[in-house]
This record gives sequence, structure tokens and C-alpha cells, in this order.
Amino acid sequence: MKRLIAVIALLACDDKATPDYTRCVELETKGQNIGARAACSAAANADPRSKDGVAAAAKMAEIDKKVAADNAKVVAAAASNAATETKSKEELEELRCKGKKWATKCMTGHREDGTEKWTGMQWFETRDACKKVTSGVGTCDECACM
Repeated sequence: MKRLIAVIALLACDDKATPDYTRCVELETKGQNIGARAACSAAANADPRSKDGVAAAAKMAEIDKKVAADNAKVVAAAASNAATETKSKEELEELRCKGKKWATKCMTGHREDGTEKWTGMQWFETRDACKKVTSGVGTCDECACM
């Protein structure tokens, strides 16, 4: 009877996923999600039906959600910074252009001989007015302060 209990105890402790799962939990606690996911994957592959193998698979899904959320935050922050930077550049250009005019010219098509047909310089009080007139007209130069 004692031998049977000892064999059962050994079988229960022989979870091949335990070392990798333990490493996975440690790495996740340190915030090292990529390493933690790799360790969990190794644990789940080592013994997928064991207690720690099942826990490792669940932990992998949890880590994937964290990584996706972190990536979404980084992308949102980058987009916000880019929008702020663009707006700042436009504001600086507006200030630099005080007392001057915004200008552009647009290509409206081609003549019968194949040469390009341009509108000539068009002048505007504001950049917004320039952009409004040039949108959808054809190929226009970028509005510039003159």
C-alpha cells in the first residue's frame, strides 16, 4: 500500500510543465511579457494536460491580452503625438505667415497638344481658404506662404 501511495505521489509531482510555468510567472511578475509568454508556451507544450500545463495555456492568453492592450496604448500615444506635432507645425507656419498671403497653383488638365494646363498663382488670406479651394480641383502644389 505504501508503495502504491509513493508511486501515485511521484506521478502527481512529475509535471513536466512546472519549471517553465514557474519561470513564466516570475517573468510576468517582472513585466517581461515576451519572455513570460515564451516560457508559458514551453510549459504548455511540455505537458499540455497537466495542472501547470493548463495553467500555462491560460496564462499565455492573459499575457497576449496585456501585450495587445500595451500595443494599443503605444499606437494611440504615437498618433496623438503626431497629430499634436502636425498641428504645432501648422500653427507656427500660420504665425510666420502673418501679414502675408497663402498661394498655390493647380494643374486642371492637359491641352490638346498634351501640355499641362495650370491655373496660375491663386492667392488666399488663410491656409484654410487655400486648402478648401485646392481640394478636389486636380493636382495642386501645396499651399505656401508668400
